[in-house]
Amino acid sequence: MGDSEWQGENRRGESRTSTIPPMIAKSVAMQRFHDRLKRFALRNRPVVLEGERGTGKTTFAGLLHTYSPRAGGPFVHVNLASLSEGVMLTELFGHVKGAYTSAIGSRPGLLRAAAGGTILLDEIGKAPREVQCALLPVLDRRTMRQVGSDREEPIDVRLVFACNEDLDELVRSKVMLADFKDRLGLFRARAPSLRERKEDLPDLAQQLLERAAAADARYKGIPPQMTAGMLRRLAAYDWPGNVRELESLCERLIVDAAGSSLLDESLLAEELAIYAEQRVAARQDGGMPTLSEVHAAIAECGDNVSKAALKLGIGRTSLYRILGAKHETPEEERPSA
Repeated sequence: MGDSEWQGENRRGESRTSTIPPMIAKSVAMQRFHDRLKRFALRNRPVVLEGERGTGKTTFAGLLHTYSPRAGGPFVHVNLASLSEGVMLTELFGHVKGAYTSAIGSRPGLLRAAAGGTILLDEIGKAPREVQCALLPVLDRRTMRQVGSDREEPIDVRLVFACNEDLDELVRSKVMLADFKDRLGLFRARAPSLRERKEDLPDLAQQLLERAAAADARYKGIPPQMTAGMLRRLAAYDWPGNVRELESLCERLIVDAAGSSLLDESLLAEELAIYAEQRVAARQDGGMPTLSEVHAAIAECGDNVSKAALKLGIGRTSLYRILGAKHETPEEERPSA
């Protein structure tokens, strides 16, 4: 389920309640992750949800909240990437009257708004050190201090963090404090990429088609069905954008089909070709694929590095640089003696 699938993106941290779509977990990877979520939900401890962009970490944080004893309380989602460093501390912790020139009154902050429930701090790698330090008492003692206040107050909230970056690398690059990372590390779960859960693709695609068709009056509540050929195309694609990319694709297919009860397989082929062209164009403009994209391309190309580099729109040197180590040239690429 894409990050936007659970009642849309909530960039400013408002509390939300919604019926969460049923979990699709036919794949072993997804079943294990789901079981882990349910176990973590019963413990009133911080949780870190890791994984690539678009894997559904916001949705899974909502599920964790729903499975927990805090389900009756608020769920607040804060996308830290949408907040500037200058306002992040005040947005999260609030401020007292007179904390700064324009503070003519006090403000509780988003942590207080989530009291009794759960707060998801999305893109935690974007939190400056000042915010990390301010969160340490919340993690250690369940207390917080408003901006401009000289005293700590108790706070009853469960912290969930989402991150698509490697926490250890964030520490090595001095973006994240080691003390802060250590306090996040007890309960960590990685959301599987769509490449790892392709058994879920047919049901997941149909669920997303149904959602898109429900918003289009031309379908009169009857969603179109994918053919077996379309499902084979979906399974052959590597989905670098994960479920978020699949969600966008399904929405475009619904629009293109214009109310038809059966989707045209040529439309799907055209859409996937557009995505592939956009990725190659991005590479030519200087964008680089992720490590997971490189591994997926190498596997799809039968370990032929040259073909994988061509598929990704980059040179072999760049591919090796992303892998981070020198690799022996594959047999089929060695010049003959």
